[in-house]
Amino acid sequence: MPEDQDFSILKAMRSSDSWDSQEAVNYEVAIEAVNTAVGAFSARIAAAERAGLGDGGLEALRAGAIWCARQRRAIKPDDHDQVALARRYFTALAERLREGGAFDIDESWWRAG
Repeated sequence: MPEDQDFSILKAMRSSDSWDSQEAVNYEVAIEAVNTAVGAFSARIAAAERAGLGDGGLEALRAGAIWCARQRRAIKPDDHDQVALARRYFTALAERLREGGAFDIDESWWRAG
């Protein structure tokens, strides 16, 4: 299995000393926000391919989906601030993508406040 697909919420949870149910829910929702952004990129890629968008545009969209998958792996389940920021950032990114808006890759999303 490629590294981008080797992801398990249970594995991440086990790496933390103790979890309460709200922490588990918050983490799972943040991960789902990233998955939703990946799905929104995938939908934009499919639409771009149907429309005959040039390779440059397709590559940018594909790079965005891959970037999201990498960010998903970087979310630390025991970092409550990062989990909350991930939820907000990737939810907003998915909404922009679904609305057909421009997307930006913000490498510092986890430091935003």
